[in-house]
Amino acid sequence: MLFSPQYRSLLNEWARSALTAAPDSKDIEARMTLLELIEEREKDCPNVDAIAKKTTDLEELYRGIDLSPSRAARFARFYAWAVEFGVMRANDDDDVKISGSAALSSPGEFNRIVSGETQMRSFSAYAITSPVNYSVVQDTMFVARDFSEYSQVLAGI
Repeated sequence: MLFSPQYRSLLNEWARSALTAAPDSKDIEARMTLLELIEEREKDCPNVDAIAKKTTDLEELYRGIDLSPSRAARFARFYAWAVEFGVMRANDDDDVKISGSAALSSPGEFNRIVSGETQMRSFSAYAITSPVNYSVVQDTMFVARDFSEYSQVLAGI
């Protein structure tokens, strides 16, 4: 994707814009809780109760943030759904083109997308209002028509 001028332009615009958005205390708390959850899941002997508690804590934090996500949270969500888990329509059919690095590099993510197991929703309508839990395979992805849709959403943040 780095050879695509549209992709490079999108990343540059995101970086320039996101630099102006400072995370608030809720964003920082959610990020720290997510990191703790990921760390617990990656242990050799993860504690199931700790994972359940941290998952509940994260979901509660996300609910609180979703009432009024900060600009920084919207930029983070844009990056997650456009760059890491990016999915676009390959043509006018239901075929999709996976452009996100995490979606391409994770066999679980990739297989769920191409098999149709992952729910596909409109990128412009839902992506920046949907938080990401990186500790699990995503059940829902957000599909853009093309790079111009990503650019339009980014300009609105």
